[in-house]
Amino acid sequence: MAVYTFYRAAGSGPVIYQEREGFKPRVQIELAQVRNLMSNAFDRTDHAVVIPEIAEVMHKAYEAKRDWKPIDIAREIKREKSSTTCHVSTDLGEDCGGYAAGNYVYVIEYEDLYINAILNNPSATDINPRISPKLISNAENIEDATVLAFAAGGNEVSFLTPIALENIVRYHEPDSDTWLDTPW
Repeated sequence: MAVYTFYRAAGSGPVIYQEREGFKPRVQIELAQVRNLMSNAFDRTDHAVVIPEIAEVMHKAYEAKRDWKPIDIAREIKREKSSTTCHVSTDLGEDCGGYAAGNYVYVIEYEDLYINAILNNPSATDINPRISPKLISNAENIEDATVLAFAAGGNEVSFLTPIALENIVRYHEPDSDTWLDTPW
């Protein structure tokens, strides 16, 4: 068994995320559509994908070009910001790319993830890709996955699916070094 650890900086304390049942994208793409999007990019299939219009940047980009590669998803995710964001941003480091200062920081853990379709991929202990984005999932096949994310350079890992409470295991309050267990 391997445990993969991610971090997320957020302005709210754990009570809010307990009420929300975890971390969710502000604009949530249905799981079947996320699977199709990832399958098109990583497996080079040609499924139709419906991206909600409220996710303006991704919606317009996908309307203009359907033949996305993994790097296209990464680029469009970076362009989609604020209330139209359709991913949950996490980081491989506790500093959360500089966002930890003044924020709560949460520890997110997943057991036995697939990195580029290989369970506990030994060559993927460093999830940070050097050349092309890496697919992160909780199943060997995209069509069976309920957790879908990708790493596209730097320490950021973008989850296109929600992060459940059971995977959010610890946190620390703003500007504290003391890790606390989550109250759930």
